[in-house]
Amino acid sequence: TKRQSSAAGLHSGLEAAESCVDRMNAEEAAQAAKLQAAQLQQEAASAEQAAETAKRQAASFDLERANAALAAESASLQAAERDLERQNAEEAAAAARLRAAQCDLERQSAE
Repeated sequence: TKRQSSAAGLHSGLEAAESCVDRMNAEEAAQAAKLQAAQLQQEAASAEQAAETAKRQAASFDLERANAALAAESASLQAAERDLERQNAEEAAAAARLRAAQCDLERQSAE
């Protein structure tokens, strides 16, 4: 009858509306998942960039430490060189005194 036909039409329309709502909910969930994936990808890229910056800073600190060690070694070598020069000067002075004493002896022997 007409009433049954109308009820069947309403039921069919209601099912179609529910299906449409379900589809819209699924699309919305998919869009939210895409957005979340993009945000996670951006966070991962930021973390990777931070890690790369940390690596560069660590390398820079290593280089500074190596330069400081080289400067300390250079200063130590310069100090050793100055000490050697001082010893050489002392030896030269002692040799000059010895030669002067020999000259005095030779002069005294000649007199």
